[in-house]
Amino acid sequence: MNHLSAALELVRAMPSSPQRGERELVLLPELGTAISVTKGWNSPEARVIFGRARELCREVGDTPQLFPALFGLAANHLINGEYAVALEIAEELMRFAQRSADPIGVLQAYHLINQLQLFTGEPAVERQSQDELIARYDSKLHHSSAHLYSGDDPMVCTLSQGAMTLWLLGYPTQGLRAVQQAARLAQDLAHPIGVALALYARALLHCQRRESVSAADSVRAAIALCDEQGFSPMAQACMLVKSAVAPDRATADGIRMTRRAIAGCQTRATMSLYLGWLAEASLEGSNYREADAALGEAFAIVEGNRERLWEAELLRLRGELKSACQGDAEADFRRAVEVARSQRAKSLELRATTSLARLLCDKNRRDEARTVLAEIYNWFTEGFDTADLKDAKSLLDELSN
Repeated sequence: MNHLSAALELVRAMPSSPQRGERELVLLPELGTAISVTKGWNSPEARVIFGRARELCREVGDTPQLFPALFGLAANHLINGEYAVALEIAEELMRFAQRSADPIGVLQAYHLINQLQLFTGEPAVERQSQDELIARYDSKLHHSSAHLYSGDDPMVCTLSQGAMTLWLLGYPTQGLRAVQQAARLAQDLAHPIGVALALYARALLHCQRRESVSAADSVRAAIALCDEQGFSPMAQACMLVKSAVAPDRATADGIRMTRRAIAGCQTRATMSLYLGWLAEASLEGSNYREADAALGEAFAIVEGNRERLWEAELLRLRGELKSACQGDAEADFRRAVEVARSQRAKSLELRATTSLARLLCDKNRRDEARTVLAEIYNWFTEGFDTADLKDAKSLLDELSN
């Protein structure tokens, strides 16, 4: 970052000419990536640099530097939770890359688009984009360009994110395999940020599988590596996972720690997920006011940013809050099931249906409860060792007696 900044100052001191613009364009994408990795992919400084690169590309005509400039801008908006703007830029990158028949540009466009599809609640569509990237990936060709495209390897990133996607789609065992594959690839590439990303993704997956000890082990290793390498933005995200699986997460101290982690996280993408964790912990600790506040913030993000990744779970948690406060939660549970089905998010559908079945049982509608729960439980073909499926099976057995 220091060397590139010094070089940029020298270039800008040169007399105005097309050659000066070309030299500046060589430096800007690499500097933008270095700043993104160390200060935040959504940092205002990085956005200015990538924006300047985009302007220069338009002045000098279409150049290869337009690819990383567009990627950096789109990633900046994506991590800031500005999904509509990010998608518009990512689609511009895809059009330009396809027109230029540039394999790196096309693959990096998929890299962006599949993240956007996950965050906006389209895991099934996103899985198709991931398959496109996986089919096109060549480590010799694509890993060498990581320093221009957010610093991470596109395959490591896709496999890491794919773990969450597979879990959402109802394949928790395949999700574990994907994140293990991501970790092996990152190690083979000797790529520290890839290793950190895979560790974070593994912690996140264990968190969703409700395996807090394994999640804590992975996130501890991720934080140590981020601290060693100076990856402060990723370390902030790791702190959120750490607080979500802490043994005291439901206590007043634990909730304060989660609040501090949320406040200290520059990344705004998937913030509704983190707020959902806070609401869940608050419910466990019978802190209903905090749970209500967290859910209110999360739903504001869902509606404002169209971040629908965690919408079904937020609806379920709102139903659980109503139940705890002696309210009628059935409408929220049914809406949660409906949203999960529309997204083909089978794991979230299972959770919502389990909550609904418990409520129906309490209302002496046991046959209806057993029917709805058996339908979703019988869909699954793997992951029967996970807590969600064990809970559903236990309730089914109870309803069958």
